[in-house]
Formats: sequence, C-alpha cells, structure tokens
Amino acid sequence: MGIALGDDALRRLLGPSPTIADVLAVAAEAVPCDIVSWSRLDLAGRRVLDNVCSVPVDDDDLDEAFWATYREHPLCHGPGSLLPVCAISDLLSPREWHRTAIYAEYFQPTGVEHELGVNLSHPAGQTNVLLFDRGPGADFDGHDRLVLTLLRPHLDAAIQRIVSPALTPREEEVLGLVRHGLTNRAISRRLGISPHTVRKHLENAYARLDVHTRTEAAFHGDRAIDGRHLLASRAMDPADRFRR
Repeated sequence: MGIALGDDALRRLLGPSPTIADVLAVAAEAVPCDIVSWSRLDLAGRRVLDNVCSVPVDDDDLDEAFWATYREHPLCHGPGSLLPVCAISDLLSPREWHRTAIYAEYFQPTGVEHELGVNLSHPAGQTNVLLFDRGPGADFDGHDRLVLTLLRPHLDAAIQRIVSPALTPREEEVLGLVRHGLTNRAISRRLGISPHTVRKHLENAYARLDVHTRTEAAFHGDRAIDGRHLLASRAMDPADRFRR
C-alpha cells in the first residue's frame, strides 16, 4: 500500500510558501478523518498559540473544560507527547479512555471518539501537533500510522516555514554562532562587526521569529534554516517518493 496523494498537493506542501490550509488539506487527503487540526499550546502559560481546523468548529465554550482537564490528555503528557505518531488507543483502552475527565468534559461533547497526533518540532513547555479526529466508528490503523510517519518530516518542515519567517543571511549567521555558545562580543570579533550591530541583528531576528530569548531564537532559527536546507537538498521529484 502506498500514499495516494496528488502531485499538486505534494508540491504545495514542499514548496517555498506553503499555507496552513495546504498542510491540512494534504494531511486530510493522506489519512481520512472528520477533522484535522493544527494546534500549538503554551502549557506553562495555559495559552493557545495556534489552533486551525480543516472545518469550522465552534468549541470556544469548552476552553475552560479543556484547560481544567488537559493534564489527562494522553497525547499532551507522558509517553504520547514523546512519540512521533501516536493515537489515544495506543495508550489507553476504550474503557480507560471513557473514564477520563477530559473525555467526558471535552471530547464527548464534541463528538470525538478517536484521535491520532503527529508531534512536530517545538520548544520546551509547548506543544506543536497535527491532530486527526474521528467520531464513533473505525479507529486509526497501522496504515494510517505508517503514512503519517512517512509524511511527518515534510509536514514538520512545512509548518516551520509557516511559523518561522525568513531570516536574512546575516541573521542566520549570527544565530548560528549563538547556537555554538558565542557571546555577542565573540560574534562581533568573528564577523568583523560591532557588538551594537550584533545586538541589532538579534533584535531583528527576535522580532521575525516572535521570541524573546537567545535560546528560543536559536531553536526557531535553526528549524527555519533546516527546513529550507531540506527543501533545497531534494534530488528526487518529491512526488516520486510516494509513487513507489
């Protein structure tokens, strides 16, 4: 069995400027479900950073119930948060799942019975995941997991290109040295520029990446650069990878 995806869908996903609509469309085409959504959470701050669904969903009145019970979410905490691709049924039996407060107070009211998550790159204290939801009926199977395991690097790279605006070559260079532990003064000596200029490059990178610390900037900048390098290094027509 292969992945039945059209060439146009793959080219949109792997292109230089994918949209979240492209990502969700490819994901839903790859693994049929009722709803596929992209979610980023700030767990420490109990904030929703991003939440985009493939179809309109009116669940704002359930936000309080979610945050009151989210520590029971098997894909947000524990082993499920560490696995690249994982379904709730990989971790809990139907009886165990139905006995959780988050099922009773959040999932059951929305009609969601089965959920599978694809964990994407994220900094500590946050989640970044594509969620596939189905109502009562067939659960996700091994083929669904295999398809998403194969697609995951490309979905991750596409999301990173969406959330991490392009840095200038000099900003990339400065962040690369930050990742290697160099101070601003050491970076200025290495690049032959003033410490003030180094600070300005970092401030601009912070603004582009919407972060506030050197660690966050290095992480997000690294993901943005890696995503572009992954795309640029493709020697094979992306569609060929999935026609074999």
